[in-house]
Amino acid sequence: MGRRRVQLFDDVDEEFARDEGEGDRTLAWWRDAHRRFFTGECARLGIEWSPALLIVCRRFRLLHAV
Repeated sequence: MGRRRVQLFDDVDEEFARDEGEGDRTLAWWRDAHRRFFTGECARLGIEWSPALLIVCRRFRLLHAV
C-alpha cells in the first residue's frame, strides 16, 4: 500500500509538506491548511484540536503517471 507514520501534528517536517505537493509546498502552508481542516473535523467529532494531535502521514509510490 504505502509507508505510513503516526506522529504529532507538530512533528510533520518540511520534506513531507513539500512531497505532499499542495499549496506552495512549504511547511507553513501545510500546517495552516491542515490545522484548519483538523480543527473542523475535531469540532464535528466533539473533541478539541491540539498541535499535539496524532495524525497518520502516508506516502504512496507512483506506479503510473497520466
